[in-house]
Amino acid sequence: MSRFTHSLFRGLTINRKLTLAMMLTTAGALVVACGAFLLYERQALRKTMARGFAIIADTFDDNVSSGLTFDDPESITHTLKTLRADPGIIAARVYGKTGALVAEYARAKDAASFAFPPVQKTSQVFQANHLDTFQEVTLDGEVIGTVYLASDFAAINRSLQRSVYAILVVLACALLLAYALSRAFHPLIAGPISELAQVAHTVAVHKDYSVRAIKHQDDDLGRLIDAFNEMLKQIQLQDSALQVAREHLERRVVERTAELAKSVSLLNATLDSTADGIMAVQFTGEVVCHNQKLVEMWGFPAALLQQPTGEALLGYAAGLTDNADAFSLQSCTAHRMPELEAFDLVTLRDGRVFERYVKPQRVSGQRVGVVINFRDITQRRQSEEKLADANERLLATSRQAGMAEVATSILHNVGNVLNSVSVSAEVVGTKVRQTRMSSFRKIADMLKANTHDFAAFFTNDPRGKELPEYLLLLLTHLQESQEGVLGELDLLRKNIEHIKEIVAMQQAYARECGVLEELTVEELVEDAIRINQSAFDRHHLRLEKDIGDLPRIMTDRHKVLQILVNLLSNAKYALGQQPDNEKRLTVAAAMKGQESVTISVTDNGIGIAPDHLTKIFQHGFTTKKNGHGFGLHSGALAARELGGSLTSHSGGVGQGATFVLELPLRRHAPDPAAAASPA
Repeated sequence: MSRFTHSLFRGLTINRKLTLAMMLTTAGALVVACGAFLLYERQALRKTMARGFAIIADTFDDNVSSGLTFDDPESITHTLKTLRADPGIIAARVYGKTGALVAEYARAKDAASFAFPPVQKTSQVFQANHLDTFQEVTLDGEVIGTVYLASDFAAINRSLQRSVYAILVVLACALLLAYALSRAFHPLIAGPISELAQVAHTVAVHKDYSVRAIKHQDDDLGRLIDAFNEMLKQIQLQDSALQVAREHLERRVVERTAELAKSVSLLNATLDSTADGIMAVQFTGEVVCHNQKLVEMWGFPAALLQQPTGEALLGYAAGLTDNADAFSLQSCTAHRMPELEAFDLVTLRDGRVFERYVKPQRVSGQRVGVVINFRDITQRRQSEEKLADANERLLATSRQAGMAEVATSILHNVGNVLNSVSVSAEVVGTKVRQTRMSSFRKIADMLKANTHDFAAFFTNDPRGKELPEYLLLLLTHLQESQEGVLGELDLLRKNIEHIKEIVAMQQAYARECGVLEELTVEELVEDAIRINQSAFDRHHLRLEKDIGDLPRIMTDRHKVLQILVNLLSNAKYALGQQPDNEKRLTVAAAMKGQESVTISVTDNGIGIAPDHLTKIFQHGFTTKKNGHGFGLHSGALAARELGGSLTSHSGGVGQGATFVLELPLRRHAPDPAAAASPA
């Protein structure tokens, strides 16, 4: 509202402003009063209309009660047709005791479009464009039906229209009267103010503080004129003092200019001594100062530096970057929001990299511009890239070391199985060599020598009599030898199948390296145990498993296997000095929160010294006699790559140890910095 009145009164004379103010005040008051009157009249007309149609509905109550009583729809229809005499009635209906339609009437132009509401109890409801009236028909205190009437607002609208015409006439007459009265009062108020304005104009244009305004009356305007004249008197006195002060100020300006020149020289020397390119830019776009380093970094031509502006210098610099649009957008943002500090990296087409830092420039607490600082970090970025490359190579080396660890375990287990194969083959050879084939040869020679008379040989010869019993003993011995050979051959076959399974498993893991799969924790643990199973059996380890009902995880099978095989191998080594009946190894898995699972490997072996716990995952650290220090380090790196972690706990030497591998249910994006430097 204040903006509207300000724009409306702008540029008008005091006379017109007073006239317009009185007219607007009068018009506003009349409009509010007339509006209130119209609202009141509309409400009153509605109440009158509702009361009238309630009476009509009550009258119909008496007229249709007989038709409802004697089930005579024709008489009710005839009664409804009498409503044609009232053009304000849109439609009517009569419902029976059960709410069923008995008869209805609709105005000709509304017969097809009017939507009847559902039957209701006695009530009146104003809709958007008509009035709904429901009247229950009673007979001897019992409701026998309902009468419904719908009437439009045509009569109310006509009455309101007549009232609006009358109000407009009254409003026009009142405004004419207000205009005449305002014109009559103008000289009393606007005259002295116009004279005062003329005196003020003379003072402002001619700088003549000796003129005075004339006081006509001793009222508010008269006191205003006295105050204005007194103000002119004080200004006249102060003007004389100001002339003296101006002369003194001019001398001080000369002195301060010399001091400022000295300060500027010192500032320029300071700026030129810095290793960063710096320039200060005002909000007007003017470059207040810049140092030589800035010119050397960007190679600004001499023409741009004669009258440098921030837009020109930054525009030239944008053309040297590999993304001019992004550079210009950041510059525009710094100009539009100078109260904010900004930092970004700028890459040039020649390969250099600059840091840009924009900071607001303040004078006495007020922001007057921005200071832009450019720092060449090309060498630092190159060093960081070299460091990142070294980290990647270290990660690759650790990964290869982990793969070598798994391969060593595989080959070790294959060697164990081959030992069993060799033993089984030796046993088979021994049993075959011990078979009494010479006895068969002697029997054959004996039978060949007596082919002419087998009956006498088996009857009279003592050797022939003992031959059947000897054959039975020899057969028993051959059966026992055959069973032993078959058992060894079966064991030999199983060992060969075991070797094939180990080799096939290693080939499968080698093919699937780096591929994410949805796996069960139990499957991963069983595969790791299977690889080490021969070593566990040979060292008589008692293996216990505690794996709950866990959800499937999305992870890299090979990397998890690399970690678990190494942990199980280390646990076997830690149990080497324990008696066979006390060697216990426990593998457990459980949920940790809602997003990850933990797999722990616990042994009751030699334990870990407290000072070793802090460096057990460091590259090259090992407590094994022939160890290389790659296993746990590569395992920690692999765990980080998988989005998890590998930690260890021990009560001390002789107290056993626990290694815990934590894995997320769903692998997140790896953190290269974290993967490069395990805790």
